[in-house]
Amino acid sequence: MVTSESETSKPPQPEDVRIVYRRADGNAGRPGPTVSGRKIAPAVTALISGFALLLIVIFTLGYISVARTEEVGSQVLDLERQHSARSSLLLQLRLALTKLDYEARERRDAEAHGQLLPPFELRLRNAREEMHRLLPRLERPPLSYEPKWRQFRTDLQAYVEVADDLRLYSVDGFPKFSVVDQELNSMLADSSAEQEKVVAQSEDIARSAARFIRFWSLFALLIGGVVAAGTIWEVQRRFQSMRRSMDETRRERSFSNQMLEGMVSACGGY
Repeated sequence: MVTSESETSKPPQPEDVRIVYRRADGNAGRPGPTVSGRKIAPAVTALISGFALLLIVIFTLGYISVARTEEVGSQVLDLERQHSARSSLLLQLRLALTKLDYEARERRDAEAHGQLLPPFELRLRNAREEMHRLLPRLERPPLSYEPKWRQFRTDLQAYVEVADDLRLYSVDGFPKFSVVDQELNSMLADSSAEQEKVVAQSEDIARSAARFIRFWSLFALLIGGVVAAGTIWEVQRRFQSMRRSMDETRRERSFSNQMLEGMVSACGGY
């Protein structure tokens, strides 16, 4: 059998040659959104968690500071109110006692000198009613718990009973008034000293609250620093992990491309 020259020069073709190379898509060299989303989502979660924790710390600090400030204001206001109430009561008692003693002495002196007296004794009666109106306030707590106030209440009641009867007032009015007057003066002096104590207590309460708020501020700052550092570390760790994964993917893709190019070149040599 005669073979032509063209058929003799044609290289033999292997029977089992198959095309194993397929052109990659133009976007194959870049990570798709799904991969990117899988890598970025944990970092975003860490940022959101850290930010939420910082907000919680700030809110807690603000709540504690406001609550402590309100507590300090309430305590100081309560001290001032108690002292103001005592001082006001003492001044009212001083005014009523002086008025009652003056009217009782005027009535006694008028009777002693045979002067003409008003028929209704209006001013003396008003002074007595004012004192009787103030006496029940001495029985209220916390005044009723203090021995000094209880003794003053007893002596004042005895004086008022004497002042109600001008015959008794002529005999026992001045001694009983002197006792009550001394006790009242002593309590007014104590009230002035208590004002300084109230101011000192208010300053102590304010300093204690300032130390409390300062401590919690430093604690919140420390927690915030730890949360921020932990968030940054977590984001950095996830970013490095994503970067390593992308580098490994790039190396694998480059190796696969080289293998495919080698196989194509080998197939073209036959």
